[in-house]
Amino acid sequence: VTDIAMPAQYIDIVGDKAYVLSFEYAPDYSVINKVVGTYDIKNETIVSSNILKTEITKTPYCISVDPTTNYIYVGETDYKNKANLSRNGSAI
Repeated sequence: VTDIAMPAQYIDIVGDKAYVLSFEYAPDYSVINKVVGTYDIKNETIVSSNILKTEITKTPYCISVDPTTNYIYVGETDYKNKANLSRNGSAI
């Protein structure tokens, strides 16, 4: 097991890069500090601590990266309504 020095709830790995989705729960159970970052597996270094330009508005629940296009897909939900899926920070 390797400590990647950044919080991670969900990870997708493409090549030598890990795409990391993390968040925290506030005392009122709202989701805060939502971040998508990248980690270089080969060199064991953080590449970027936040790579998406737009704010994740609900609770993130998955991340997937297309290995051909490097598009980053993030799923999010409030567990009451339909889930949202974004690609590189834009809703699709």
